[in-house]
Amino acid sequence: MARLQRISALVDAGINLAGIARILNLEDDNAALAAANDDLQATNRSLRNAAKATARSTRATRVAAGGEA
Repeated sequence: MARLQRISALVDAGINLAGIARILNLEDDNAALAAANDDLQATNRSLRNAAKATARSTRATRVAAGGEA
């Protein structure tokens, strides 16, 4: 329903059918890229947290073994 409303709004704005198709495709592409970006940001956060945890664990192991932190 939202897509039909979007098409209607574009028609009302005077955009021809080819232009509407292009706009809708670009909007779909943009939504897919935004979702992929969100996924990549979440993965990046997870990897950074894992790296920090590994670094803390490594420091703790060195300290426990009598080495430097």
